[in-house]
Amino acid sequence: MNSFDTGDQKISAPLGESEPAGSNFLSRLGRWWGRKGEAEAAARAANGVAHADGEVPLAPRVARRQREQLRLCFDARLTDGAANAAAQAWQAEYEAAGEATRRAMLELLAEVAGSSGEKAANANAKGEGKGDAKGDPKPDSKGGHSGLTHALSSARIRFFKRLAALHGQRGSSACGLHFLIQLRADMLRWQRRVPGLRVLDDDLEALFSNWFDVGLLELQPITWDSPASLLEKLIRYEAVHEIASWTDLRNRLDSDRRCYAFFHPRIPREPLIFVEVAFVPEMAANVQTLLDEAAPLEDLRRVKWAIFYSISNTQPGLRGVSFGNFLLKRVIEELQREFPKVTQFATLSP
Repeated sequence: MNSFDTGDQKISAPLGESEPAGSNFLSRLGRWWGRKGEAEAAARAANGVAHADGEVPLAPRVARRQREQLRLCFDARLTDGAANAAAQAWQAEYEAAGEATRRAMLELLAEVAGSSGEKAANANAKGEGKGDAKGDPKPDSKGGHSGLTHALSSARIRFFKRLAALHGQRGSSACGLHFLIQLRADMLRWQRRVPGLRVLDDDLEALFSNWFDVGLLELQPITWDSPASLLEKLIRYEAVHEIASWTDLRNRLDSDRRCYAFFHPRIPREPLIFVEVAFVPEMAANVQTLLDEAAPLEDLRRVKWAIFYSISNTQPGLRGVSFGNFLLKRVIEELQREFPKVTQFATLSP
């Protein structure tokens, strides 16, 4: 249990030089089947059929098309209509893909991200006279190519900003910002197995730290009268104490309870993090007493304690973006206005 001070308060075996008699036919047959197997493997790769390891490569024509889309998204201005349409198409295709295909698309994304911006960096170096005798940008004092690094980072940032500006049209089920949260969740899962994703994740996490600044988030109460779709998300996202039924949920939203969540104005129907609060006259001994559906309602005129017994982050893609402490501080301020007699605030461990 932790109390709050409010101020006032991640086979091929080579053949030998000779073959046993009678084995020529079998050997030729084996070699024929080997060639046939290689051809079938190539056909599977071309058609995107799963390999033995379960991975699904992109068909060459699909990879070429997506590579062109991504290069346009990385290199064109943010106001370029063709690039924005390409980003919308790539997002819709990613959302419709299965897990293995999504990983293949992320591999291609990392490839393009690692190469886009080189022309711009070299052009800038030549224009500013900063290239070496071979026309390559000069390394900075730490041994890196500062011009190239800046160009690559700018291209990646431009790509993410382009996606963030999308509005969930033309076959896409999510707005661009929500899609980026889902995209980063996949990137985090495969970061160790797909080279190049880590640097993309670093850029996206930095953007999220700005886009999800607590000053931009909206604190909203969630009650039994909230839309059913939102209540269903509480049941799905509860990460500390599983909500067993609608009766259980109603008990947690009763008159002697409160639930608050942070929302982003661009994603108004998706709670980013929520906290559940129970009011009691004295410090609760354990969470089971708070979750007891048969327990009588507390008299709000007598309560002195507000117990934060569950806090759930709902978006894996926002890992590293911290707003849990700010949520608790904001909720304490709200509760102090609504219940001036409540002076004690505490968390209760599971």
